[in-house]
Amino acid sequence: MNNQHMNDDSSYCCLVNSRRNSDSFFANHAIDDQGDVLSTTGVLLQLYKGGQNIEVIASNLEKVRLNPNWLNQNRDDLEYYIPQLINYLVFRGNNKELINFLINVCQNNFFFAHLTYFQLRSLSQIVNKKVIYLRGVIEFLNTYTDLMKEQFEDEYLINGQEFVCHSSNEEAIQVYGTAAYDQLSSKLNASEINIKQYVSINTEDQIKESKNGFLSTINFWNDIIRISERLYLAFPQIISLKADLQKINQNLPSCVYIPFVKDQIRNYVILNIVASESKVFSTKERSPFYICLEIYRPDVEQDQRNDYKQSEAITLQKSIIIQQKMSIRGSVNIDQSKYANVHQITVQQPLQIIDEDIIDETPTVQFYTSENDEDVEVKSVYQSFQKENNEDFVSVRSSFASEIQRKSMVLSQEGQNLFGESAKDQEQRIRDQSLFGNLKSWRLVHLIVKSGDNLKQEQFAMQILSTIDQIFNIEDLPMRLSIYEVISLGPNYGLIEMVKDAITIDSLKRQLWNRQQTLTQFFEQSVFLFNYQ
Repeated sequence: MNNQHMNDDSSYCCLVNSRRNSDSFFANHAIDDQGDVLSTTGVLLQLYKGGQNIEVIASNLEKVRLNPNWLNQNRDDLEYYIPQLINYLVFRGNNKELINFLINVCQNNFFFAHLTYFQLRSLSQIVNKKVIYLRGVIEFLNTYTDLMKEQFEDEYLINGQEFVCHSSNEEAIQVYGTAAYDQLSSKLNASEINIKQYVSINTEDQIKESKNGFLSTINFWNDIIRISERLYLAFPQIISLKADLQKINQNLPSCVYIPFVKDQIRNYVILNIVASESKVFSTKERSPFYICLEIYRPDVEQDQRNDYKQSEAITLQKSIIIQQKMSIRGSVNIDQSKYANVHQITVQQPLQIIDEDIIDETPTVQFYTSENDEDVEVKSVYQSFQKENNEDFVSVRSSFASEIQRKSMVLSQEGQNLFGESAKDQEQRIRDQSLFGNLKSWRLVHLIVKSGDNLKQEQFAMQILSTIDQIFNIEDLPMRLSIYEVISLGPNYGLIEMVKDAITIDSLKRQLWNRQQTLTQFFEQSVFLFNYQ
């Protein structure tokens, strides 16, 4: 493909490789069924390869899909590649056409704007033995934040504005989670819950705007991260953690969401942090902690669910049309006179490789738990045998079934001893006790909060694993990976989705040591059921 063809926008749309009709993950320039959406992967590869007209690439970026396809496991949307796009702008190319494109997209997509903010903040410093501040990035981040505050001043949630109820039960909500809360109290319905802007508990850190939708979620996660940064010096840590979480709960429920994609969690509002369930993981240099949060969708409760047809491919042009229909600010262009320095990203320091300690709580091994479906288990053992009316065979079959049942009971008991309460049982217990347990969209989300760690590396690693898993799916290979989400919220802190019903290798080895059992012996004892599934 030569530059002459690339300069012609329409020619570019038609120049696709020989596999344009295939499902290949790397079909760089494939056009979707609508005929007007370019492959995001293909356009970004052209950007990183260099040698192309940057104006044409910027124009092509306006034709790529911005939003995930919820009906498809495969990701080819720009949202998925935000880290790569921002890294290019910071370390490879400070180009006004790309900056204009980015600003326009963010002004038309609330969630995209927040993800871009977190990625820019993550790249504002290089943290190693000393902190290197990237002043150009910091200056641009400040300008970008001002733009987004102006654009989303009255927008608090992805699916709407504040949900203010006239009959809210603030007294019951304030008591919930404290020693004064009675679990037998009447549960609330959606019409009794106010969802307003979150106000930071750290007044010295509170961004001074008294009312701004874009900052609500940012202020909340700033408070959570501040707890993580202080926790290492606290004693006892768990008491300090629960006390700080209770302070945050005083300002919940609020217009705050979790910036994850899985299961569209980002459409949910945080109701409460279950402080009693929190845990601290001790390491040599930092104190990450686990929290679980109660969340719900107020638009679902009010039967006003509107996902903006998220399975449809939304490009920049379509996004602008949608925003105009929703009567959100019509202007999406930067006022060059007001923001004269918006294109002046300059980075003097080269990107450095940072050696970080890896928390030993992250690696996990999942444990098999019997679902008490004995018929299915027995069938899986001898289903290949077709011998009938044979008493010996029936005897052997019964022996196999009895052995599986016995092993299953032992394994299930081992699981309870090692893992404790299952995620399903925990969720049911908390829901039964929760003031919000009657909400039909109620869910429980489990997170690990980490500070003092370069989560950009872990975020990129999980992105690679997710891409590999998508390739397995496209090529119809009998292999699957369990992907959990990681997001960097700043230079050395962020969130990790908790892997439930699992145990760390380190914790497992310590428990087995107390039983005078090796890891090998444990797996040999537990592997029986796996061989007959």
